Amino acid sequence: IKVGSISFATSLPGVFAAGDAVRGASLVVWAVREGQDAAAEIDRYFKTRTEEVAA
Repeated sequence: IKVGSISFATSLPGVFAAGDAVRGASLVVWAVREGQDAAAEIDRYFKTRTEEVAA
C-alpha cells in the first residue's frame, strides 16, 4: 500500500496504513512505531476536518 511518507494517508480520503501493510513483513518494533505515528496522524486528520460525515 502506498502512503504519504509522513502522513500515512493512502490515496483514499480518511484511509491510512502503516507497518507491515506498507513495508511488508519486517521488524515488529518498526510496525509498532509506525502504528503509533499513524495514530497521531489519524487523530490530527479527524480533529482538523471541516466537512460533515454522513450518518
